[in-house]
Amino acid sequence: MHELKTNAAYRTLLAAGAIDGIGNSLYNIVFIIYAATMPFKALAVSLASMAGLLPALFAILTGYWADKTRRKSRGLIRTYLVQAGLFLVLTALIMQRGNLIIFCMLLLINIVSDIWGEYANGLGMPILKATVPTVELNSALSLQTASNTTIQLVFGAVGASVIILLNHNYALFGLLNAVSFALAAGLIMLRRRQLAVADKTTPSPQSAPAVQQESFIRSAGQTIRYLARNRFIAVVMVVAVFINILGTSMDWLMSVSLLSMHQLWLGDYGFTVAIMNALFGIGMVAGALFANDGLQKLPILTLTIGITASMGLLALAFIYGRSQLLVALAILLTTYLTAKVNPRISAILMTEIDNDHLAQSQGVISMVALIAAPIGQAVFLALINAFGAVPAWSIYGGSSVALIVGIVIVARRVHEPDLADATK
Repeated sequence: MHELKTNAAYRTLLAAGAIDGIGNSLYNIVFIIYAATMPFKALAVSLASMAGLLPALFAILTGYWADKTRRKSRGLIRTYLVQAGLFLVLTALIMQRGNLIIFCMLLLINIVSDIWGEYANGLGMPILKATVPTVELNSALSLQTASNTTIQLVFGAVGASVIILLNHNYALFGLLNAVSFALAAGLIMLRRRQLAVADKTTPSPQSAPAVQQESFIRSAGQTIRYLARNRFIAVVMVVAVFINILGTSMDWLMSVSLLSMHQLWLGDYGFTVAIMNALFGIGMVAGALFANDGLQKLPILTLTIGITASMGLLALAFIYGRSQLLVALAILLTTYLTAKVNPRISAILMTEIDNDHLAQSQGVISMVALIAAPIGQAVFLALINAFGAVPAWSIYGGSSVALIVGIVIVARRVHEPDLADATK
């Protein structure tokens, strides 16, 4: 909160991200609803849902571009303006009669815009690093997480409601998203001088396209090798893979299990799923918002043990299938602790990695996390379909215990960098 009150550059980045997030949150839920109106709605909804995962596959490349961009603030302005232009084109297209070709064009625009968004995130990291004191990075990143999650929750619900009131005027939401990007660009322009502080330490502009490709391959290799050599970051990445295998399976497992576990319903199935999804967001917002609750003093690996134990608690709740309160508590604990870990990892990356590879390093971690997601979903959905909910949750709980043991063993062998020491 200190940086929010005193740091104009941080407020600008937070406000620009919030405005951008409002437009995206409104549009993303509306685009799913639009997909459901297509004659090929099953395919359309599936493609629209999967499209959000694709930009993370490009995170290493967009991170490389961000690292090599000399003038970060100018790059942010251009990125927001390009995204605004893309959504103006989308607004014109979405007014046409829907067919497969139009839908694919809309989907492509959405994906390209999200890839530009990944690039913008990479540009913002060194600006944040240059404008926020190291000891305040964790709190600043936590507040960003709380802001983004709250916006997704609130405006996702608003979009789903307002689109009905507006008689499914999808073009209006595309236009709103274009305006939000333009406003974000305007905010960056107003504070461009303060944000330009990160420009001084960035590398020279890129050269010819052929050299760029060779340079990208070399840069990616160097980034991966550096992450592997940094023992703490390497351990955290491995632990994150296993936690994501379990964590990304939670929502799917609960949704399928609740179909037959009527005793855990709150009224009916749809309302129960909605409430549990809301709990995910509430836990994330609370964990990020209360960044200085004392848990920030615990090591990251200790917090990951708490996350894994909470997932084991959720497994117990579904195995015994009697306590709605236990399910809710497990969800809140898991997400609350997760919101403590993610900003801290980002803060450590900012202090441990130079600006030449900062965004690309974040891209590597994002891609590794993305790879873990379908593994967990495929394994546990196969288990629940083959053997039923209780056996699947039993294996899930056993996996949690095994992961806790593994984390305890490796936690003794690595030392977490101290953010306070980084300022000395």
